[in-house]
Order: sequence, then structure tokens, then C-alpha cells
Amino acid sequence: VTCPVAGSPIESIFWEREGRTLPINRKQKVFPNGTLIIENVERLSDQATYTCVAKNAQGYSSRGTLEVQVMVPPKVQPFSFGEEPLEEGDTASIQCLVLNGDLPLNMTWLFNGVAIDSEDISVSQNSKRVSALTIESVKHQHAGNYSCAASNIAASSLYTAVLLVNGRRSPFNVLLSTFRMPISSHSLRWFLTFPSSLTSVRIVSRTALTSSWNSNSRF
Repeated sequence: VTCPVAGSPIESIFWEREGRTLPINRKQKVFPNGTLIIENVERLSDQATYTCVAKNAQGYSSRGTLEVQVMVPPKVQPFSFGEEPLEEGDTASIQCLVLNGDLPLNMTWLFNGVAIDSEDISVSQNSKRVSALTIESVKHQHAGNYSCAASNIAASSLYTAVLLVNGRRSPFNVLLSTFRMPISSHSLRWFLTFPSSLTSVRIVSRTALTSSWNSNSRF
């Protein structure tokens, strides 16, 4: 903080707190130009009224006061869906608790970094410091990173938990493209309509003259 002083000549500039001339501890530093620095500010020890005093050689002085308010940033308590993956159809529920931080708080839930806006994911504000997220019937598409973001006038805090889901995925939608080719060759193409954890592909084939399928290609 700089003490704005005008006039000449100025003999000295100093700071006071509760009638005591600063510095009164190692956190406080006062410079001849009227600058006051307080390091590692804490509400309990540093929130107070500070007075800047300027004096000239004739003994006249001028004073100005400054009210220092220390804001406490939020801190989100760690949460988890559990160590084991959930099964499809299970209920998933977690709570976001902000341990510290000045009110008012703004609390938001994110799924893979995007604000949640889904009918099958319920978010409720239980109190000024607690927000809950519930999925009544978990599906494989619910698997991912869930983050609780809390912010106030001082700063913001974020914590993320991973939801793992077991269960069969929906059948793949495979699009085939076929066309006539010489009898000695063939061509096949397929496309998945969404990203998946597919680890292998098996190709089966048959000719127009046979009813059984041959399966001898795996990728």
C-alpha cells in the first residue's frame, strides 16, 4: 500500500496500527516513500485499520486511514465415487463440501470440463457450503471426470473425481459400403458412429454359393 502524500518539504512518513508505529513484526515492511508491505496476509493477525502519518520539519502532520479486510478463498474437500467401478443401473451420489472461504460462494458442477446440463444428472444445493450430485441410474456414458468448482470474491477452487462404470456398451452401429468387384477380390469398409474402447475386430465372410460363414481374419 502506498501513502499518497502531497506537499513539501516532508520530513517523514510512517504507518501506525492501533497507536503503534509499524513495523511491529517481520511480516510488515515500511519504506521511506510511504509504502507499506504486509507479507502472507492473514485475517486474524492483519485485518485492521492502518493509519499513514506524514510530518514536516515544523512538526505539522497529516493523517489518512485505511481499512484492510482479508478475504478467505474457498477450499473444496476431496470426494470420491469409490475405488470400485459402478455397475450400470446403480445410483451414483457425491457431495461437494467447501471447508473454508468467505460467503457468498458460487458452486458449479462440471462433467469432463463442461458445465452439467443433463436431465438424468441431478444437482442440488443443500446449504451455502454443500452441493450434491446424483445419478439415479448410471449408464456407460456417465463415466468420466466430475468436478466441483467453488468461487468467491477472493479466488476459486476445484476438485475432480473419476466415475468408472462397468457394463455392456450399446451395440455398435456399423455402416457398410459394398460394390461390385472382380470375383478374385473384395473390399469392405466400416465406421463407428462414436468413440469406443474397441480392442479387436473380427471379419466373417461367405460366398453366394455357401450358407456358412468363414471367420479367419482378426485385427
